Amino acid sequence: MIPSFLHSGKVLVEVSIRRMQQCVMKEDGSLGPAHGIRRVEKRCISEPTWTSQEQDVEIISCPPGHMDAMTGLHSVLGSPATGRLNPHEFGVVLVQRVQNPTLKQRYELQLAAMIRERGASQLSERILFHGTRKRPPEEVVLDSDGFMIERSGKGLYSRGCYFAERMHYS
Repeated sequence: MIPSFLHSGKVLVEVSIRRMQQCVMKEDGSLGPAHGIRRVEKRCISEPTWTSQEQDVEIISCPPGHMDAMTGLHSVLGSPATGRLNPHEFGVVLVQRVQNPTLKQRYELQLAAMIRERGASQLSERILFHGTRKRPPEEVVLDSDGFMIERSGKGLYSRGCYFAERMHYS
């Protein structure tokens, strides 16, 4: 694919959709450093921290210090009284996020509907934990449909998808 050039006044920018990056052309004709770009579809709310992806669903490693890595750390480490792991006894080796644009779009539509119906002040979103026994976690999160009751086994109360505020319950 041949890169596209966009003119913005006196600035010439090379945009490569295949590589998902752009470069500004310097006055001498050479290209400046490459900068990542991302595709934003109309009527699709996307996360500003998401990266370009090849598959419909991907697991992405978050670098230390990244906003998503920090959210993961604060969700897992803390006071045992709050259901979190003691940071003096445990450490986090890797934080990964699931990028699933289809489920994210469904979530955004449901969230907007709930806000219209109840008002934003009535929402109470939380980070919850879900444990797996027989299925590897990667298999669960890479399922393009998300958590499906049809794929769940019999739980403590009945068949269903169970989540917990404290990780040692999930």
